[in-house]
Amino acid sequence: MYRTKYLGGLFAKRFKSITDNSVFSIKRNLFAANTLGLDTYEQSRERTRLQIPNIENFKTKMQEFVKDENSKNLIFTEDLKNMVHIADKEDTELLNQMIRRFCSQSKEVRFGNFIFGPPVMRYYYHIKDSETALQLFKDESLGGFFDQVISYQLLLDLLFETGKYQEVLDTYEIIQSRQLEGARHPKHVLILVFGACYKINTKESFEYAKKIWHNAVQAGHTPLRRAACFFSALALNHQQPFVALEVLSNLKGQNYVSVRAIKLLALAEMKRFDDIIPILRSILDMANPMARKQTIPENILEQLRKSFEINKSNTDLMADFEKVIGFIKTHGHVSNETLDQVLCNEIYLATKDDQQHNYQGSQVRRVRNLRQIELDRPSKTFRRPGLHELN
Repeated sequence: MYRTKYLGGLFAKRFKSITDNSVFSIKRNLFAANTLGLDTYEQSRERTRLQIPNIENFKTKMQEFVKDENSKNLIFTEDLKNMVHIADKEDTELLNQMIRRFCSQSKEVRFGNFIFGPPVMRYYYHIKDSETALQLFKDESLGGFFDQVISYQLLLDLLFETGKYQEVLDTYEIIQSRQLEGARHPKHVLILVFGACYKINTKESFEYAKKIWHNAVQAGHTPLRRAACFFSALALNHQQPFVALEVLSNLKGQNYVSVRAIKLLALAEMKRFDDIIPILRSILDMANPMARKQTIPENILEQLRKSFEINKSNTDLMADFEKVIGFIKTHGHVSNETLDQVLCNEIYLATKDDQQHNYQGSQVRRVRNLRQIELDRPSKTFRRPGLHELN
């Protein structure tokens, strides 16, 4: 049983304001289109429409096939593939009937190995119909039609985008019950589950998040950084900063904006102000010439200032804090994003072009920073001009 004896309700109310004034009301997806294969699905739709001579005639023919339940007409793999890629929103019922007919047909007449779950979920994402997608997913007559990790991810992301956070958790329970090999704790699905818990932000959702985290770790899985940050932020919302710090301590990358911001808030709530100053100083560290400029949300700095002001007994520590904050602002390390916005930024799949661009950008930064080293401080250990004044 977790308990806290730190700053208590006063800090809790102030921290709560960070999330209350954020973008909780904005509904958005967590995973970018290229990560979910939505971009290639759209391309396939365009290509399929060009290949079918008369789309309306094809749809009419399919309607005749499914209209009579006793009909011996079969829905072939190619028929369903085409329909998934040409169907509009008004064709949803026809597509669903074709899926059910296809699944009810004897497997002896199927010789292809095409997996329909992901493209069907992408169709529902295309028309933004999370309700029908969820109903079809729950249809037990379809067997394992949607039993693929990417289908789970597509459905949960669509539910997340439409603000159906409780449905995300309910659907995850169904996923768990299906005992799909290799999909007990899928890493990208867990991001959406912890994101939904964070958005719901109730005591029950926090307890559920703790259970899921414990189960995943016990099974030998380490949830990804975004999942850990959602869980840690939720722990802060429920006045358990030590849980937040413990979860974040297992992450390899400690310099991410989200990780740093949550750690700072947790340390402030635990009155560990001596540990805050070094983390703030690390934002100014340019020992690695290839590193991007480190930033921190402005509202996090204001929150920290309020916490320091409550504990004015150590004037030297307060003076150090103000000095570091001054340097951070002067050298452009402050961002306008809130913590909630940082947490809910899109997760995208880096393409080859992105990787090349990032590599070129890192080389440019490296050259610029090395030149700055030569001009400002030609010693072996580089420190930002003026940073020594903080010691």
